Amino acid sequence: MNYSNINDIIDIHKDQTIYIVGCGSELLNLPNNIKEKITKGISIGLNAVHLFLDKMTYHASGHPFHYALNCKYGNVSSCRFYQGHDIGYDYARNKSLRYHGSPQSCVHSPEFKHQISFTATNLASLMGCNNIIFVGISMKNHQHYYDLVDGMKKNMDKQAQDILDNTNNNILLEDGKQFISTLHQKRNADFVDHYGRFLGEYGKLFKQMQDNGIYPHTYNQNSIIAEAGAKIISYEESI
Repeated sequence: MNYSNINDIIDIHKDQTIYIVGCGSELLNLPNNIKEKITKGISIGLNAVHLFLDKMTYHASGHPFHYALNCKYGNVSSCRFYQGHDIGYDYARNKSLRYHGSPQSCVHSPEFKHQISFTATNLASLMGCNNIIFVGISMKNHQHYYDLVDGMKKNMDKQAQDILDNTNNNILLEDGKQFISTLHQKRNADFVDHYGRFLGEYGKLFKQMQDNGIYPHTYNQNSIIAEAGAKIISYEESI
């Protein structure tokens, strides 16, 4: 489905469950039946999640290069939400909407400019869901899922280089070079360095959610999501 305006998504998934899927290393421990459940359900994949989640309902990104990767290699059935700099793409052709935090739902955070999971939470709330399951968002270490599997890392590197080789957009080139450097060098992720700040913001966000009948859940008890107050659920539990 193509959306022409951000208002088109309001209450489109009224009282349903939405998965928000990040790129944390915990993805590698998910049972296959949970991965299948996510792909068959309503999902918002974040950033470079496409090598793990081969099908997603929506995609949200703030970095130009993450957006470009998903446009070329991701499988999105509904819409991409992109809040980064204009890189001259045909956004309509790529089933995309530019989103800069407006409109806001009853659930929002000023941190949406710095952390895409806050943006995705706002989007899911605009869609009218009553449960959000956060997957692959632990913020406890610097590792992404693709850092830990040699084949995935090589594939990501190959895809990234292909995009760099076929663009002359300076913003995309600069962001892409930085992305590739993270694949080959040990570099601190900014969310780990600002864990305390993000923990406080998630706590406020989850309070807003619960006050408005939207409930946060996670499978991972060792995560910022659990520490901020989301309900820890088992893989066998149904929402």
